Amino acid sequence: MTVPDQKHRELAVDPARSVLLQAPAGSGKTAVLLLRYLRCLAVVEQPEQVLAISFTNKAAAEIRQRVIAALRNPPEGEADWEQALKHAVHSVRARDEQQGWRLLDHPGRMRIQTFDSFCISLARRRPLLAGVGALSPAADPAALYRDAVLSLFSELDKADIDPALEDALGGLLAYASNRIEQLVPLLGNLLGKREQWMPGLLAGDMDTVAAVLADRLEARWAELLDSLNRFDFSELTEALAMAAAEQEILSWAAEADFSHRYWRQLANFLLTGSQGSKRSLRKKVDKRLGFDAKSPYKPAVQNWLQAHQEAGIEETLQAIAGLP
Repeated sequence: MTVPDQKHRELAVDPARSVLLQAPAGSGKTAVLLLRYLRCLAVVEQPEQVLAISFTNKAAAEIRQRVIAALRNPPEGEADWEQALKHAVHSVRARDEQQGWRLLDHPGRMRIQTFDSFCISLARRRPLLAGVGALSPAADPAALYRDAVLSLFSELDKADIDPALEDALGGLLAYASNRIEQLVPLLGNLLGKREQWMPGLLAGDMDTVAAVLADRLEARWAELLDSLNRFDFSELTEALAMAAAEQEILSWAAEADFSHRYWRQLANFLLTGSQGSKRSLRKKVDKRLGFDAKSPYKPAVQNWLQAHQEAGIEETLQAIAGLP
């Protein structure tokens, strides 16, 4: 199906044109901007040459996630916009391979940021000319922490990188399945508490550093699990435990000990997709998950899923699924 304003949409995503896009809410502006961004990436020498700016961190993160999701899994639909997006993704992938960008390994090379963080980055380059002196990180600490983390991993692109640093960063990426977006919030959180671990690190006291890291991780677990206390998982976990006796794929659910490992596996079971992609609470289960049409435990699991579709549980489950 071709939408009535298809001609204008095609003009809006042409990298050779400068455009002002105005449209009401729900008309597909984000999809058009996503397609324009990808088409711009396909014609530049370096991904940093394409700049996308938004007003809020949430909006910038959403665009970044949609770009990464599209690059990982191009749409397979037959609609015009899906075909256009699929073609754009293939073009970017080809350009990525040709230029050696490795965008999926280093998504921080995509400059998708807020007005504030962009202006701060400009001012930091010429602090005397800008007349701002040393910028206070209190203005937008989260954005600065993100920049610091991405800057650190950009060292992997340098030919003269220190081998020890290369091994360390490679180990972190391997832990996160090469998805740097999973590491940014964890490392950013550590930067926000650096007064607790930096003295020990500088003094060579790795036991102190390890203890601080463990405490921060445990605090994050406690925060997330506390937010789940308002939900009743008993019916769900009982059904999973009984189904596990018959289905090997559900062996992890045989004993609901509610350990960190159990919560991670439960979160991944309840969510669609995989780490690094946009995930949502499942609406149903099927044979692939251990529940065929004749399973006596399937109704209980699906009833739980349906009852929690609007409960606001997804964000917490996504966070748990990404924790070590």
